Amino acid sequence: MPDFLSNAKMNQVSPAGSVYPMRFICPDGVQGAFMCRQATATTDLPLGVSQAAFNLDPGLIFALSDGAAADPNVAGAPGSQIAIYTSGDVCPVRLGGNVTAGDLVTNTTDGTAVKLAAFAASRFMGGVALQNGLTGDIIEIYMLPGRP
Repeated sequence: MPDFLSNAKMNQVSPAGSVYPMRFICPDGVQGAFMCRQATATTDLPLGVSQAAFNLDPGLIFALSDGAAADPNVAGAPGSQIAIYTSGDVCPVRLGGNVTAGDLVTNTTDGTAVKLAAFAASRFMGGVALQNGLTGDIIEIYMLPGRP
């Protein structure tokens, strides 16, 4: 029996807008199941984290992690293909609030990561923080989307 989902990847950016680097992304239910968009609502299910901008030097990710610099590029423009970190991956993510290593993290309305403060039926977690960080920092998380 063929495995119809074996090549299914949510890696094409929705026409809804660009995806910034190291942000939570979710499926775009309007455009189709295999298109992604940056998480824009606290009720979104963060299924992945977008790649670092395609033309950044690797060392620049850490230079930007002091929270003072904004993301200078996009990870993907509408219609483009992007790499996505998914369940089980360790990946960099930009913080939208302070976190401590071991915290469950979720998305904000701009796709950044924040501590999942308490269980709420409408909230999903995106992963587990592997490092401490302050708002604007880039830390590594273990991607583990789902309910806490």
